[in-house]
Amino acid sequence: MKNPIATFTMSSGAKIVCELLYSDAPNTVSSFLSLAALGCYDNYNIQRIVPGSWIDVSYSALGRKEACYFLKNEAHDQNIPIKKGLLCMGGYHEDDIAGGEIFFPLRDCPDLTGRYPALGRVLSGMEELERLEKVETYPVVIPSMPSVKINTPVKAETILTVTIDTFGQNFPEPIKKKAEPLPEKWA
Repeated sequence: MKNPIATFTMSSGAKIVCELLYSDAPNTVSSFLSLAALGCYDNYNIQRIVPGSWIDVSYSALGRKEACYFLKNEAHDQNIPIKKGLLCMGGYHEDDIAGGEIFFPLRDCPDLTGRYPALGRVLSGMEELERLEKVETYPVVIPSMPSVKINTPVKAETILTVTIDTFGQNFPEPIKKKAEPLPEKWA
């Protein structure tokens, strides 16, 4: 089976191309593919940038009801160190990860290895992630998580589209878990 390729086309005109690691995180990749097919990542403004750490595409379930679910955390079954150059799925609990809250690490993250699964590898576009790391941001405070550093771009940095090349292969729908209680910032 050939791994699918995801291409993020950004408002800057740049593209970030990722090979999705289906054999390493099949349900996580299936979730990403399903949400991408629904257009959940299209015309979406990146919500959080932590320079030197990561770029979180979303912490609000993409603002979409259809993305308000958890997945079994496949990071426990992986032996992939979380580091710069990967695409990962974020989460809220040890056993559950978000269904669609992806992030790009900007450094080696041994503290996140085994906690969040890698679902892809950046093939091209690292220079766009490095550019995003340097954009001007402003702080956002979430009352229930005052220690979490959230910086949102001052000027919107938008994912215009996410296109997927599955090379003609079919992938299953993800096995979802109901998110209860819903995280504070979810739709």
